[in-house]
Amino acid sequence: MTDYLQETGKDFKIRTDCRLCGGSYHEVLRLPDTPLANEYMATSEESLAQDRFPLYLVECDDCGHFQLPVVVDPERLFRDYAYQSGTSPVFREHLRGLAESTHPGPGELVVDIASNDGSLLKEYQRHGCSVLGVDPAMNLARKATREGIPTLDAFFGQEVGEELAKNSGKAKLITALNVMAHVDDLHGIVDGVKALLADDGVFIFEVGYFPEVCRLGLFDTIYHEHLSYHHLGPIKRFFREHGMTLTHSDRVASQGGSIRCYVRNGRVQLDGVTMGDIPDVANLKRKIDTTAAWMNWLEGESFIKVFGVPAKLTTLFAAAGTTPVRAFDDNPLKVGRFIPGTNCQIELSEHIDDADHLLIASWNFADEIMPRLRAQGYRGKFIVPLPELRVYSA
Repeated sequence: MTDYLQETGKDFKIRTDCRLCGGSYHEVLRLPDTPLANEYMATSEESLAQDRFPLYLVECDDCGHFQLPVVVDPERLFRDYAYQSGTSPVFREHLRGLAESTHPGPGELVVDIASNDGSLLKEYQRHGCSVLGVDPAMNLARKATREGIPTLDAFFGQEVGEELAKNSGKAKLITALNVMAHVDDLHGIVDGVKALLADDGVFIFEVGYFPEVCRLGLFDTIYHEHLSYHHLGPIKRFFREHGMTLTHSDRVASQGGSIRCYVRNGRVQLDGVTMGDIPDVANLKRKIDTTAAWMNWLEGESFIKVFGVPAKLTTLFAAAGTTPVRAFDDNPLKVGRFIPGTNCQIELSEHIDDADHLLIASWNFADEIMPRLRAQGYRGKFIVPLPELRVYSA
């Protein structure tokens, strides 16, 4: 962390160039300074005293890539991580479908970058694949290993990729779900993939699709862990410069709108990647204004209570200038702790009373959450803030 502390006095630095091509950039969207969205403190005093970091989006003048120039030290962001991919039945089903359609066959090595709690690799393991996870979160790497998914506690990059290739052999499949947005040194990631990937192997990654984020106005997905906001033109060029080819991509519904990209070593002449996908950032600005207006109205009418404390909640409330009064979540790594930057302590869902309303901050899982809470006895209104404001009565 020394370089970050020396440079700014806090645990962050500011890039002055594009992380894909090295070009210059210009600012396109600025949000309020926020605390780190997954940094849940044990006391209200610690929570209210948390560091706040600049949050603004820029566009590269050369390749058109959208990104955050503010880079928080990854040691602080990821070494003790609260999100677990296996907690949502909907997302587990998504992982099951991915493994079903892409597994390379029994005995073949599958490596998952930023493998979290090992949920995806468990699905490949069911198909007889040899599996290996790599994740910097020590708590999650230990958990996955205990549950039968060997996981290396490390940040993936060129050195790690080369070491794994030497010790475990080349991988027929490398996966990275919701990772390529989180890494400052994307060149290191790709160099590591090249070193580890078999000649006939494939690298599959999923990442939020920024044109869809803009079309739907999903501004709350902008927070400090998400350094890059991808669309196809810049990343296709980026892989070509590394001697790889983005052969094709699919749209997937995960995380409110993502793309699944398939990359191979070498230059492949024909591909199915569509280029006409320029993001409409102006629509993000419009959605921020309209969401802030109705959230402020709601706060004036009654106290805001929320279910689900995802990372995007921090940006949602910061943009609106409001704070929840009560919050509920069933993730044991969050319950009892405080929403970043607030004195709002996170409670178990069993403590929800029949409030007038409950805002579903994990809106991408709303269709899963609402029936479960109804079954637990909640009879108030549900409010789903994005992509469009929806209100459900009892």
